Amino acid sequence: MTDSVSIARSRDAAPGRRFRVGGLCLVGALVAAGCSELPTNGPQADQPPPPPTAIGHVQGSGLRSPYVDQTLSLIGVVTGNFVGASDGFFMQDERGADDGDPATSDGIFVRYPRDREPTVRRGDRVRVHGTVAELGRGPNSQTALVDVTVEVLGRAAAEVTVISSAPDDPGHWERYEGMWLRFASPLYVAGNYGLHRYGQLEVSFDRRPRQIGMRMSPHAANAAAQARRTAARMLVLDDARDREYPDSLWFLDPPPNAQQPLRGGSRLDGVEGVLEQRSGYTRLQLTARPAAIEHAPRPPAPELDVDGLRIAHFNVLNYFNGDGRGGGFPTTRGARDADALARQQAKIVAMILGLAPDVASVVELENDGSGPDSAQQQLVDALNAALGAQGDYRAVPVSADAAGDDAIRVGILYRERRLTAVGAPTHLLDGPFADRARPPLAQRFVAVDGGEPFTVVAVHLKSKGGCDDVPADRPADRDQGDGQSCWNRLRTESADVLDTWLRADPAAGRVVLLGDFNASTFEDPMRLLRDRGWHDAIDPALRDGHTYVYRGLGNRLDHALLSPALAGRLAAAAIWHINADEAPLFGYDVDGPLQQYRPDPYRASDHDPLLLILAATR
Repeated sequence: MTDSVSIARSRDAAPGRRFRVGGLCLVGALVAAGCSELPTNGPQADQPPPPPTAIGHVQGSGLRSPYVDQTLSLIGVVTGNFVGASDGFFMQDERGADDGDPATSDGIFVRYPRDREPTVRRGDRVRVHGTVAELGRGPNSQTALVDVTVEVLGRAAAEVTVISSAPDDPGHWERYEGMWLRFASPLYVAGNYGLHRYGQLEVSFDRRPRQIGMRMSPHAANAAAQARRTAARMLVLDDARDREYPDSLWFLDPPPNAQQPLRGGSRLDGVEGVLEQRSGYTRLQLTARPAAIEHAPRPPAPELDVDGLRIAHFNVLNYFNGDGRGGGFPTTRGARDADALARQQAKIVAMILGLAPDVASVVELENDGSGPDSAQQQLVDALNAALGAQGDYRAVPVSADAAGDDAIRVGILYRERRLTAVGAPTHLLDGPFADRARPPLAQRFVAVDGGEPFTVVAVHLKSKGGCDDVPADRPADRDQGDGQSCWNRLRTESADVLDTWLRADPAAGRVVLLGDFNASTFEDPMRLLRDRGWHDAIDPALRDGHTYVYRGLGNRLDHALLSPALAGRLAAAAIWHINADEAPLFGYDVDGPLQQYRPDPYRASDHDPLLLILAATR
């Protein structure tokens, strides 16, 4: 459980320093005039201090301390001084002084604002007198001492606890709350969304933790069990600072860059820090840099070495273009000004060029029609400009009355040299798509060099957010606790109506459904469509089959489904992991010294794109 690594002793600290918490006087080597007594909650200056209580006894073996609201004295060694960031420090039993019970923690947090005296350093042996409290709400509260007086007794050594494997239950972490830990097993980056803003990383003992819907059909019991297993195997690594948007990340040298991007799946060895349970997460407040980092490589564009029709789906992350003439900013979503739009557009164009699709579905376009100043047309113009003489992309026109009233809509792009649009586009405006969901867009095509016509349908179903907006007359759309979040009934109804709509047209038997379904592989909407005969073009068993990461959990919300008449033509398929595993600091809209913008495809969006190849027919 432990090893011999310790905090070194030193003789440069004078023993016996004791100070009033209010900072008005100090008692010990120097006594200020007119100041002779300590705070009432601490020991009196002329009285011997009360005997210390073992830290393990204060922590107890449960989720909350049995001594809450009682005033006690503790003696221990400072293992993490976070006074400047978290208004406190962690202390732990001196080596050999723990209570001998592995079920109780030997460390505790001391709330000690930065303006208090005496100052403490890592390795100080201290006596702390204060009141026991639980900071935070719920099961992940942090046992602490508050309203304290502190006396520095000298220097001493504490023991580091080595963690060699993941626990089976999140409650297991309670026994290490407030303790100095070192991880002998590697930890893997699961999520990096908060890295540039909070100096945080979500890590896991598993290379890729996943949402329950990627593994099995969600049910409340399954979801609860899976949530507990996931919580046991995941931690938040924190930089022990409270500054938002920090200027630097002290625990990463060098900071993330194009060569060392710290993508999801990157491996960290020798992670060390103090375990904190607060704000609903189990955190490790880092006290040292990881011993080694193995960065997950950025994948190049998919090399699907087969001939055929290239069909893609991608998300353009709220691509809004103001008034289309360089003004009209800020808009309700997307780029805040024309310069930000230019950066965003360059990354999206790089993503599309890497996919090189003959036809593609697009989601999160600004819902501003298809005119020359529309976001859709500006994207097409930029794409063709990048291709020069080879630029032949066109957009399927979308009328304002057929695109719904959401701020964003779907679209379809195609290459004129490869495909011819047959007839006018159609929109589904019935059922949920009349007022609650974004209307799908369908367009029939035929290859320029011949073959059977086929239909591409762009889809973007209701998101999992906005749970507070579920109306009272739709109780089934509330979060049922099964891992599918809210609005699942609406998404399932949408999938049903979509399937019925497409079956009503016998000529539309060769169909590709592409888009963001906001439902994982085994969730109800996707199971309904597969049960109706739709073929999932991406192998559901693919371990790295995620297209989105939320709170460190991989999930596949983006799907490509083929009708039975087209399923046999599938020659290859891939997910290009250029977005979901990338930290937002590589995006177009992050300011400050950590920003790493480049006009490349990495972090062009927050969803990964899909690519299919259909074999040609004659």
